[in-house]
This record gives sequence, structure tokens and C-alpha cells, in this order.
Amino acid sequence: MPLNEKARKNAEKLVPGGDFPLAKTDPELFDIFGNFAFSEVAESNDLDERSRFLALLATLVGSQSLDAFRIMLPAALNNGLKPEEAREVVY
Repeated sequence: MPLNEKARKNAEKLVPGGDFPLAKTDPELFDIFGNFAFSEVAESNDLDERSRFLALLATLVGSQSLDAFRIMLPAALNNGLKPEEAREVVY
């Protein structure tokens, strides 16, 4: 199943231009993951966007997912997270 409309809009908001390596190497898995991550998770109302980005970046640093961190850091900054806040996550 391709990305639903909410997932597509959220993915574009997070990563303008949509450069997702997984979409190229395994489009079917990307669609499954994308609908979950960019629709179900992103649309949950438990956290505001700033808190969600802080938690996401902290999780990526803590799990040594540096490639994913490199993708998500610009998305966080483009969506209102301050550079100083991102730096504190790394510290």
C-alpha cells in the first residue's frame, strides 16, 4: 500500500524533496514504515512537535543511529527546533 495522504504530507514536511534511501532500495518496506512513522506516530497527540523532535534526536544519538540523525537533524531545524536545543541533545 503506498503512503497515505497524511504520511506523504508529513514526510515532505520533515524531509523536503523526500530523499529517503529506503524508498529507493525497498519501496514496499518504506511504504509500510512510512505510513506508521509519518502518519500514525506523527499524528499522535501525546507530544507537541518540538518535544517529539527532541525525543527523536535523543533516541537516535543514544542508539548510535548517526545516519538517521543526519537525516532528521535538518528536518528538526526546519520545523522550529533551535540549533542550541539540538546541540544540548548531543551533549
